[in-house]
Amino acid sequence: MDQAESEALTEYVSNRLSLERDPKDQIVNNLDFLELGLTLVSRQETIGVGRLDMLAKDREGRWAIFELKAGEAKESAIGQIARYIGWFTHRDGSTPRAILVAGGFAE
Repeated sequence: MDQAESEALTEYVSNRLSLERDPKDQIVNNLDFLELGLTLVSRQETIGVGRLDMLAKDREGRWAIFELKAGEAKESAIGQIARYIGWFTHRDGSTPRAILVAGGFAE
């Protein structure tokens, strides 16, 4: 994805999420916009180290863990995702992908 496409995607998601009552529903309903071939597996699934906002599989069958933050994502969100990645890696022996979607990111 080039810079112009990335900026267009950021603007589109920002505009769409601001109009949607529940941003999580908006993301679930538009997974193909984030990445072609994503298939929702579950929402709000509790695992051994916390609760996943969303769990999906990509078109190659790899796990994709989503962490969704309505506002700004703090540094702690990275630690949260790292715990989820570690748990899945230990369980399955393969490292999942992690996708953090937020309204903004802390410096």
